[in-house]
Amino acid sequence: MLFSLENIDDIDVSIYLFGSFIYKEQANDIDILILYDSGKLKRNYQLIFSIKNKVGTFLQFQYNLPIHFTTLSYNELNECSSIKIGEYILLF
Repeated sequence: MLFSLENIDDIDVSIYLFGSFIYKEQANDIDILILYDSGKLKRNYQLIFSIKNKVGTFLQFQYNLPIHFTTLSYNELNECSSIKIGEYILLF
């Protein structure tokens, strides 16, 4: 990516692309999943907002499509059986 995500290593974040943008030539939006370690985040949710802002701004500029975020901790992901990470593309 052409932008930096400072402090991202401090909170152990993974960013995935999923949805129609992967499979369709003319997608209506871009779906992004952000996973984070809630133990490392230590209630500093501003870092997650900063990541969303930077990723969203970059993708909006590149593709001019609405960006939809899903944000979960790794613990929440483990509790959600409907999300299969193998169907997602790891961006970061």
